[in-house]
Amino acid sequence: MLFVINSICMWAELGLENGMNPIKTFTKILSILCSIVYMASAGAQQVSTFQGMSLEDAERIAIERDTLIKSFDLKSKAYIDQSVAADTWPDPRLKFGAQALPVDSFDLEQEPMT
Repeated sequence: MLFVINSICMWAELGLENGMNPIKTFTKILSILCSIVYMASAGAQQVSTFQGMSLEDAERIAIERDTLIKSFDLKSKAYIDQSVAADTWPDPRLKFGAQALPVDSFDLEQEPMT
């Protein structure tokens, strides 16, 4: 805290040497000091009201938010799905085809295939 006040005073002396308005310099210094005091008191209040977290809660939150565990779960599900797919028969397929069928008359006796 002393270092901050010393730095502000040195900044004010440099500003006054460079022709800054002393009232504006004093106002800036006062606002900086007030904000530092306010932040220090707010931080002290937050620290004193902090209840903490149990180890079980911290472990539960860490496991819920861990992306590596989620990726392992998804990979294991993918491996299970692949094994099920590899263990089953493929879908039956029926093929129908015609060779040397004339498309203009559809007569099978029209002329032999060349």
